[in-house]
Amino acid sequence: MPSNYQKILQDNLREYGEGVRHLAFLGRLYSDRTHFMFELLQNAEDARATQILFEVYPDRLEVLHDGRLFDERDVRGICGVGDGTKIEDLTQIGKFGIGFKSVYAYTSSPEIHSGSEHFQIVNYVRPFQADPREIASPWTTRFVFPFDRPDMKEEQASAEIIRRLRNLNARTLLFLRSIGRLRWSGPEGESGEYSRHFDHLGQIVRIAILKDSNDVNFREKWLACQRAVTLPVGTNTVAVEAAFLLQETKKSEKPAIVRIEDSPLVVFFPTEKLTKLGFLVQGPYRTTPARDNIPTDDAWNQMLVDETAQLVSSVLGPMKKQGLLTPGCLEALPIDVGSFPPGSMFRPIFDAVKQTVRVHCSGGAVACAQRRADCDESISAGYEAQVGRREALEIVAVRDAAGGCRRLSGIRCGDRRGFSHGFPLLSEQADSVSHPMMDFVEYVG
Repeated sequence: MPSNYQKILQDNLREYGEGVRHLAFLGRLYSDRTHFMFELLQNAEDARATQILFEVYPDRLEVLHDGRLFDERDVRGICGVGDGTKIEDLTQIGKFGIGFKSVYAYTSSPEIHSGSEHFQIVNYVRPFQADPREIASPWTTRFVFPFDRPDMKEEQASAEIIRRLRNLNARTLLFLRSIGRLRWSGPEGESGEYSRHFDHLGQIVRIAILKDSNDVNFREKWLACQRAVTLPVGTNTVAVEAAFLLQETKKSEKPAIVRIEDSPLVVFFPTEKLTKLGFLVQGPYRTTPARDNIPTDDAWNQMLVDETAQLVSSVLGPMKKQGLLTPGCLEALPIDVGSFPPGSMFRPIFDAVKQTVRVHCSGGAVACAQRRADCDESISAGYEAQVGRREALEIVAVRDAAGGCRRLSGIRCGDRRGFSHGFPLLSEQADSVSHPMMDFVEYVG
């Protein structure tokens, strides 16, 4: 039985008034109009959908997913402002009431068809009965967004949405639990698909493989791990997560962890907050209304960073046992004190890694075990360290038996007379030095 749209309409008129000018800002929540796609993905994920389809036509966009059917709570949530059914539920992705309004960047009259619910929304908050639309299996829910805004041509709307879908990136699916497949099609016959499946799915660690049908060479493998966090009220838990990019190597059957250069904080989807880490971290952070950034002084957000720090430090041991904690992994770890000054948001992750990975030296050569370099053989190397002012410890030379210079994981090292690269200190103390470049000699777990 459908919801009583007339009653919801009357309730909203009392709540928000007869005028709508004060609600017009809802269509301008995001600087990028196409951000509404993430809102629809969020709704589908929270509805436990496993796949989603974006169909772009010359005059409209239709979006289908196979998740839970709409009920009256969902109708009221989608027609409200900031009172979606998930507003206090950090176990789900977003506050659907506000986020959904971003679709008004392209439409004035969205329609929703799901189970017995068939309604159109006018003026942001006013639902009206709509003619039923058939939904073929396996889909359960259909959104229809006519390109009917007077200030935007249909061709512009269609082109912008197609461009965003084409460049969406399979990493969009990385931290989702339910949705493993995103397909899209355009009015000119073009189409694409992003997919994610789990090669290994454990309680703490999983291997996620991402693919992009438009790029046959695109295939990413990620090592993802999580840590449970109890909500401030009640006993329910959420998860903080970290994901490390794995890359196949010719010299080993095992993949290696490599650094990523673009590492925004992820709140199920990327925000504009840069972490400066060489891997991705994700959690149910409290965000700004547009959900593109997060308040750094929020106590809940600070607690999530602390929990993430514990997560990252706890997985270094298992990584080492699996042969993943290699010199190439160094670049992914937070080892640059300049990027994580005291008091900065992600400093706790830096401190946790510093405490977990340590090797001590006193300024001379440090004996260390054989380790693999970017050469055909393993070498027995001595690290020569130069200790000076704070943050002055740098790896100056790595020599093999013949005294030649070696390259470790693509990091060029020279001698004291002219070194070509150095790493900032992991430790801020000059007399008791900890540096991950000298790690893999001693692991403190």
